[in-house]
Amino acid sequence: MTSPEWMRAAALLAQGERAEAAQWLDAHAQAHPADADTAAMAWLRAQTLSDREQRLAALRRLVRTHPPDDRYVRLARETLAIEERYAPPKAPRRRLTVGAVGMAALALVAVIWGGFNLFTPAAVADPTPTATALMVVIEPTATATLPPSQPQPVDLAPVTYGAGVLRVLTIEDGARAVVSRSTGQLARPISGAQFYVVRLGFECRTPICERPPQATVQLVLSDGFTLDPRADVAAVGDPAFPPVALGIVSEGLLVFEAPIVSVPARLLVTPLNEAERPLALNLRGAG
Repeated sequence: MTSPEWMRAAALLAQGERAEAAQWLDAHAQAHPADADTAAMAWLRAQTLSDREQRLAALRRLVRTHPPDDRYVRLARETLAIEERYAPPKAPRRRLTVGAVGMAALALVAVIWGGFNLFTPAAVADPTPTATALMVVIEPTATATLPPSQPQPVDLAPVTYGAGVLRVLTIEDGARAVVSRSTGQLARPISGAQFYVVRLGFECRTPICERPPQATVQLVLSDGFTLDPRADVAAVGDPAFPPVALGIVSEGLLVFEAPIVSVPARLLVTPLNEAERPLALNLRGAG
């Protein structure tokens, strides 16, 4: 699916323009009727829905009506699993006593959804930015509801290499909605450090991109230290860089643990193609 209409829809979703993206998807479906019922089309159509419940319902229909081994079906299942695990429970309709309210509050473990919206971070062009936040010390079994995550959109120059184009979409400095991959519980940084979460958007420029962003990404601090992403934790709502084909945008979140006193300066992007040199994606002025 590499029509101009399809690629335009994917780019608009990366900018958060759901309504306009839906129009371009309709144009693609009219020009390519065979694509109308594909899992890929169902996935992108779900992302054009601004209402969260409607979007999740569309993902459930995708899972029910398409082959289970389809990559978009797997992605939909993973997204639904994250939502079911971390979404705050709905309040019961019946009236609760004061004691019941207290017990319910003690039982509540809320984790921010953090703006899942695959292909739709806070308004930014093409594959772009990630999130920013405040550091708090919270035990993994914290019962208090966390304040909303506050990813900050940024407008930074992308880097281009053989496999595609990589942009920073949002940055979250001091992120809270970070969980352990092994336990699913809230993670917290070590004393004197904070989580720095970057949402990246990668536009594939080869026939198939199986490992977006087709590069390793490290965080370089202003004092010269270089940090690898934390492999044992994940940001809530991470779309996890799904494999994509030519012209499609894949997004993912990288979690770095950085000293509070240090200033992130740039991302060091090393393409998987060893013949290509590392590239610097400047973060100065972000946020």
